Amino acid sequence: MDACIAAVAAFVIMAGGYGVYDLLMAPQGSDRNTSHKQVGEPSRTEAGLLGSVLSPGGVELCPGKRQINLLVLGTDERREGGRADTIMLVMIRKDTKRVAAISIPRDLKVRMPGHGYQKINAVYAYHRRLGTGEIMTVRTVEQIFSQWIGYPLDIDYYVKTDVTKFPAVFDAVGGLDLYVDRRMYYHDRAGGLHIDLQKGQQHLNGDQIEGFVRHRGDKYGRESSDYMRTQRQQYVLKELVRQKTNMATATRLPELVHTLQEMVTTNMTGPELVALGLLGKDLDLKNVISRVLATGDSNTASGWYAILRTTKNRQLLAEVDAALAGGGVAPDESAESDRTIGNGTLNGRADLDD
Repeated sequence: MDACIAAVAAFVIMAGGYGVYDLLMAPQGSDRNTSHKQVGEPSRTEAGLLGSVLSPGGVELCPGKRQINLLVLGTDERREGGRADTIMLVMIRKDTKRVAAISIPRDLKVRMPGHGYQKINAVYAYHRRLGTGEIMTVRTVEQIFSQWIGYPLDIDYYVKTDVTKFPAVFDAVGGLDLYVDRRMYYHDRAGGLHIDLQKGQQHLNGDQIEGFVRHRGDKYGRESSDYMRTQRQQYVLKELVRQKTNMATATRLPELVHTLQEMVTTNMTGPELVALGLLGKDLDLKNVISRVLATGDSNTASGWYAILRTTKNRQLLAEVDAALAGGGVAPDESAESDRTIGNGTLNGRADLDD
């Protein structure tokens, strides 16, 4: 299954409400959000239950750092092993309020000690049974950026989402208005996936949005590559943030919180979620930078892999850094990029004619 990234946007949009609700409703002494606090171990000030909301003496995310790095994992826990088929690095600059989302292809070839060469989506699965799936995926991504590409990276937080709950998140916020880039029709009875979407701008519910991002191809149109599906994921994330940042649906908050609690595992504390929510209200959502790590193909006796293109990714990350610092946001010029996804609105591009 192509994992989806609903919860990361929900965290940025509604983390404040989620954190406050969690702090107020959880039993005193509850530590359910901090069971894996080893990533980053950011320091924090103790300021009471709602200090981060009501006063400047509350939690500061990543003190002393100008950028917050968040790794998002999308896993299907129904499948044997629960592979992480969505791996995305979200970078948030605290000074410019710019956001970048860099997707890591699930078939990227990596070396796992004791297991030889594997696809990166298997890292979580191999370590899941030991309770270290998230942290080992974090360390692998840090190694890819720091050692292979030469781009020093420390990941501060992770958010793991169970994508089987994906539709419920969007239903909890009332669905989204999205542009469907092609006629989509596909039915998989065994997999429980049913897609029947017309081309054009329309309002989609949770099940329809899941079909939109998972579409691979059918008799009505072109095949959807992994790259295209990643573009759709990023488009949905951007639109969720844009459309729901100022939600007038406070009555839905308990439903949303319940869904997120079932769907999400994170090393962020309740106060840190509040702080993220407050930061999310000020983010520059008109200049979100969406990219996919550049890879090439490699066919081996053991299977097909995506191979990292080091030089190309150094250039890509230099452009991302410049945009995060406040520079212009260039469109995704990858040969695999499809401008019809999002009707040309990804990365600030003008709308295309239908």
